[in-house]
Amino acid sequence: MYLFWNERYETAEMMGFVSNLEWKPVGYGKKDGKDECMRFQGRLRGVAALLLSCAALLIAALLLSLSEWLPSVASGICLWGIYPLAGALAAYGATLHGVNNYLAWLPAPAMITLGHWLIWGYLPSAGQMLLSALLGIIGAATGETKKQFDRRKGR
Repeated sequence: MYLFWNERYETAEMMGFVSNLEWKPVGYGKKDGKDECMRFQGRLRGVAALLLSCAALLIAALLLSLSEWLPSVASGICLWGIYPLAGALAAYGATLHGVNNYLAWLPAPAMITLGHWLIWGYLPSAGQMLLSALLGIIGAATGETKKQFDRRKGR
């Protein structure tokens, strides 16, 4: 457990009002009616959601990259349709689970790039990455809008 210095007592000590300096453990105070430990757990939940979406998108990218062996229509459906929609859904879900919407869209284009590079040794077309980024941004924005709507409705 980390301990932080409480500065108001330092000032009082220098002025001679307090003889003992006070140390308080971090994470055990109420701020805005919410316990600091609960805030930390909320941040961990967001990190876990982001890592889960990265892992799921990497597995999807690895499997869908193998679709290049299929006929061109099936490969196009997989790489230009299924994967970008999976990226949008992953960004939507990550945003709902506490990830910042400006961060939630990044795994979609990053994981298709990594997955395609791991399977084939070269990067996918720029259009696939840009479409994944666009739909990831749309999914993250939708998740943020849903979160704000639920907050306003008291759900």
